[in-house]
Amino acid sequence: MTLDEHQDKPAQWLHDAGELQHVGTARPTIAMNMLHLNIFWLTFGCGLLLIGFSGRKYRWGPGVMLVGIIGVLGMIGYNIYQLLYHP
Repeated sequence: MTLDEHQDKPAQWLHDAGELQHVGTARPTIAMNMLHLNIFWLTFGCGLLLIGFSGRKYRWGPGVMLVGIIGVLGMIGYNIYQLLYHP
């Protein structure tokens, strides 16, 4: 086995796992899409938690915090679902 053939095997494995789109290129697909989506939802959920905690004396404060908690937990559940059932 030549060195080039040996180097293609790990790249092909990464391609099969969905981390690389083409052998030898660094174009991420699933992993980076999940990262960007996670950053967005985590920022949104934590922002709602911050706003809700700031308004905890008012009637709407705990409700906003609850929506933030549900958003962050929903993101975690969605990620677990994606990693377990969509290889």
